Amino acid sequence: MSIAAVAEFDRQSVSNLLWAHATLDIVNEEVFAVFSDFTVKTGLWRQFSPQMASNLVWAYAKVGITDVPIFDAFAEYINERADDFDTQNISNCAWAYAIAERPDKAVFDTLTRCALGRLDRFRLDELCGMMWAYVRASVGDNKVAWSVLFEEAIVILVPKVDSLDSQTVSNLYWILATAAHLRGQPVPGARELFDSMLVLLLDMKVRLDSEGAAMTIWALWRVGRFLDAWTLYVRTLSDGRHPEHGKKGFVKSHAVDGRQKYYQCLLMESEHRGDTAKQVYIWKQMAADFYSRALRSACLNCAVMAYMKAGDREGAIEMLRQIARTRLGTAVTESLTRRLGLREEDIEPADIVDITIRRRPQQPSRFEDFHYKEAGVLETVLATATPGDAHSVHAAIEAVGLKEVWLKVAGGEKACVIDNVIHARRPKRILEYGTYVGYTCTRMALQIKQWGGHVTSMEMDPVNATIARNNIEMAGLSDYVTVQLGHSDDSVPIVLSNYGERSIDMVFMDQRGTKFHEDQKLLEKMNLLSEPAVLVADNVLKPGAPYHVWRIGSMPHYTTDIIDLREFGSAQVEDWMTVSWVRRQEGYAGDFQPQRELVALGREADRFRLRAMATSMRDLVGDPLDEFAARFTAEFVKLGCASTIFVQTAKEGQCGSISRLVRLRPGEVPPQWDGDDPKEFTQGGCWRSVIGGTPFLEQLLSEERMTNGH
Repeated sequence: MSIAAVAEFDRQSVSNLLWAHATLDIVNEEVFAVFSDFTVKTGLWRQFSPQMASNLVWAYAKVGITDVPIFDAFAEYINERADDFDTQNISNCAWAYAIAERPDKAVFDTLTRCALGRLDRFRLDELCGMMWAYVRASVGDNKVAWSVLFEEAIVILVPKVDSLDSQTVSNLYWILATAAHLRGQPVPGARELFDSMLVLLLDMKVRLDSEGAAMTIWALWRVGRFLDAWTLYVRTLSDGRHPEHGKKGFVKSHAVDGRQKYYQCLLMESEHRGDTAKQVYIWKQMAADFYSRALRSACLNCAVMAYMKAGDREGAIEMLRQIARTRLGTAVTESLTRRLGLREEDIEPADIVDITIRRRPQQPSRFEDFHYKEAGVLETVLATATPGDAHSVHAAIEAVGLKEVWLKVAGGEKACVIDNVIHARRPKRILEYGTYVGYTCTRMALQIKQWGGHVTSMEMDPVNATIARNNIEMAGLSDYVTVQLGHSDDSVPIVLSNYGERSIDMVFMDQRGTKFHEDQKLLEKMNLLSEPAVLVADNVLKPGAPYHVWRIGSMPHYTTDIIDLREFGSAQVEDWMTVSWVRRQEGYAGDFQPQRELVALGREADRFRLRAMATSMRDLVGDPLDEFAARFTAEFVKLGCASTIFVQTAKEGQCGSISRLVRLRPGEVPPQWDGDDPKEFTQGGCWRSVIGGTPFLEQLLSEERMTNGH
């Protein structure tokens, strides 16, 4: 009804309606689109009061709809009317433009001018919200994290530290650590504030929720205070003292438990330092968090691996004795025992069981439930695969993805693309973003081990990393795969320090698609890529990676194929993979020319990604995902980026499938899927790839250059 009567709405009604939708988390894209069009085209936005204006842009950002015309209109409004803004208006507008990924430099310059000199009038939540926005908005040339606003805010906050609540404390830690990282140097005065807040936490005067604890531990690590982070964990969070998640409602039910993040950070740094004692301590703490015997065993196996990597044979044997005493041994434990030159019967059960290992929850936690699919994969591998036989491990994982539950693994047609890239490039070192359960990294390692290659796979989820390391050991490939814990922003510098410049021949990206382009630029900027390197990206169409497609399609140092194919285990879901050869030419490590059309596509892609994480890609078939994919495809065809190859799959025998690459002629579109879904008849381990026969664009151009004598 509101859409039909849009012309009857005045400025107050428009602002109130959209604010109410956002407050109640009602995401009606048609309503927001219609009222944006009405507000902009009629010029109604010029009549808004500052409160109405800040409420409206806040509403669009809150529901994740980056409507470019509305944000452009109110950017002009802010520049003209900001002197009339109160503290809430300033904070809300900064937050909205940051969260909507419209970091207009003129907007933030204007807001800074209005805020400086009166920050003492801001409520704490307004002040923290504004500082957070300035950090979030620091992209490209918009370096607002360098604003003197931070220094002025710290002067105000230090005397008030005893009045800070838990959310403010964790937010300030994250904000100031991130600002220091962006600046490349500490924010003046931040150390004193950090010290004062740490006293509050260690004295238990402030108790953080799960997410706040993760933010604080990461922040302390980021500013070089790992030992403080470790002390905070041991004194307030270890031995099962995990706080509840602070989020509520739908967000809480699909939010990742904070311990996932602080375990990741603590393990990442402990492994980087080679501190075996701390690694083993965390693995035992993680084991004690799980009800599932398979996950408890997997964590303790990782502790054995830590001892073995450090060359501590006695420590490894003692941990095996603990496992024997608790009867938590698995086929992975047996494999590790054999690698030590021992037999299972050589391991005497320990006389006394470590008190941490004895602890076990009465039922699975939400932290454990969040990983039910991955835990199921591990149990299937342990039950059906043969230790040391990588093919049997792959068959077990494929069987789960084809017959039981959708898994985010690059199998089937996607594996065909990766196999052909490896055949064409013959990489010595591959860097993977997103290990998940270890399927793709072991597939790649199995091929490149023939010429002494190695895969480094980065994984930010410590539970996935635990499962993957056990699957890798089951596959007999622990010497050829390294699982690097940590978010890519944190772990890529570790990869550089471990392997050096120009060490990466191939990259496989399977993380958040709307960040592919940032990760690509970082790899180029840090000089990690060899010449030429090849970059493969997955899930480019669904959920979508619009900035990535535009970067590789518009910048001259990439030679790219866009490959149309089907999701593994869900043939009705169309997707794209991209294969790009990267050379040090014009544009290398630079920024692409932004396109306004990409912003809305990027925000929508992130919304679909979150929904897929909560359910699966299989559950998102049809409207509205297909409509989004159609818009995505049409937009990039207009920009000159279209599919150049598709994957053709046919039935092979009674229970197998075979996939091959087929190059499209100019202007030709990929055929629509009209056959049976291979998952209905294909058994795990029975999906084969045809290697060679269809060259990538880089190979065609190389042949052309050779023919022409270049």
